[in-house]
Amino acid sequence: MRTPLNAIIGFSQILLLKSKDMDPKIIEKIQNIKVSDDILLGLIEDILDFAKIESGSININESDIEITEYISRIVAVSEISYQKKGVTLDVIVDPLLPKQIRTDAAILDKCHQIFPNWFSS
Repeated sequence: MRTPLNAIIGFSQILLLKSKDMDPKIIEKIQNIKVSDDILLGLIEDILDFAKIESGSININESDIEITEYISRIVAVSEISYQKKGVTLDVIVDPLLPKQIRTDAAILDKCHQIFPNWFSS
């Protein structure tokens, strides 16, 4: 499962490296492909983690994330879906929120799955 996805991931990385002369809209779409690659890879990792859960050997992978950047990536991936429906999405992040949070990486992957589906509905 990972091998075909790795080919797509590699190709999107090559496109991003060669994108300096491309139209900014095309660059943005390539960046969205890259984010989607990462989401799909996370889904595959989740599927493979089921065996670890069943054996009781799963670990929590904590990481620090910047909230505003994280939300921007989720919105960018979903942009085409809500634009096709004529919907404008304005994101306002409360300035009182901490700039970074520490969370489990698996939770972040779930959010990457949930929000684009929610936006496309």
